[in-house]
Amino acid sequence: MRLIFLLFLFFKSLSSYSQNMDSLLGSVIQTDVATLSGLEAHRSFLENVFQVDQGVRSKVAEIELKNGRKSVEYDSVIVEWIATDRFLFTTMLKYLEAHPHPIAIMGEVACMTPILIFHHAGNASSLNEDFRIIKLRYMERFHRAYENGDLDGESYWFYLFRLYAQVSGDGFEPTGDGGEGVQIEVMHSFLMNQTLD
Repeated sequence: MRLIFLLFLFFKSLSSYSQNMDSLLGSVIQTDVATLSGLEAHRSFLENVFQVDQGVRSKVAEIELKNGRKSVEYDSVIVEWIATDRFLFTTMLKYLEAHPHPIAIMGEVACMTPILIFHHAGNASSLNEDFRIIKLRYMERFHRAYENGDLDGESYWFYLFRLYAQVSGDGFEPTGDGGEGVQIEVMHSFLMNQTLD
């Protein structure tokens, strides 16, 4: 009987979770990023974007656990995941075209959201431009945010690590010569000299 009760609570929480995610997504969709004004408005918007990004990933994991990878539900949530990533990527591009990178006073989540969204952007072919070119174009802005203390080293390292592999076709092989900061500079230097025509 307890198991049935726990399953009921689990599925009820999924339902309210889904409603909350729909509300957050609606809020992000309705926001005119070009006119955002004030630190609180920026922080709130970026935190909502973060929650939508993480929410769709949680939903994928839950559907996979409940229905398995070979289910119609799983196929459907994968389509939703890809569409969400593409939407958030284009939204973040609009945000960064209109505003500077978030500053540390906005909080860690707000500061890491732009790079997280870029990191999660797969082949955003709906943009009619190679997503790697876009990522390279914004890399210097992320590098300045890292140098200014507005972006933590771990988030920036992971972004560069994945972009390095996407651009070079090979993974970055860290050496024992220095820590995270040295590896960031090595990857950054390599990527600054890449062109993808």
